[in-house]
Amino acid sequence: MRWGAPASSWLQFDANLVERAGPPGVLRAVKRRVGAAIVLITHDLGVVAEIAERVMVMYAGRKVEEAPVAELFRSPRHPYTQALLSAIPRLHADASRRRRLLPGEPPSPIAPPSGCHLHPRCQFAAPRCTEESPALLAEPDGHATACHLWRDIVSSQPPAIAAEPGFSPELERLFRAFERPTAN
Repeated sequence: MRWGAPASSWLQFDANLVERAGPPGVLRAVKRRVGAAIVLITHDLGVVAEIAERVMVMYAGRKVEEAPVAELFRSPRHPYTQALLSAIPRLHADASRRRRLLPGEPPSPIAPPSGCHLHPRCQFAAPRCTEESPALLAEPDGHATACHLWRDIVSSQPPAIAAEPGFSPELERLFRAFERPTAN
């Protein structure tokens, strides 16, 4: 392929490729064939895990974490990323793995909260979080996090469920509906 070639010839694929490989397979094939980076905006973490090399997590329009995909899935540092990853369904139950729920509602994009946009929903929020927006700081391992407290959170907190206050009555009813009965 030459740059002078028409764009229609850049991405000529067999129609069966889409059916056999599915969207992730097609994206990988496009990436190999064109030899370019792909920016993929998605909420489908399964697709991210399957095709991405690096991942950037955003919350309320701000970057909160960026890392190589395997590193981010293995050890998320930002409380929002931890909550996102805890929501991925697993085939086999893991007693040590607990769902991290974020109370309340996402902020308005028109009038986001001051400081860290996650602070109204974050169980770890400190006064500094309400006043100062954290910068996205990269560590030598290539993992960048925008959280004032990530080192304390990662080193001292086992996976836990976020504080319950702030859930709507409807959500509370939904939680109760899915509670497992305890054995006596």
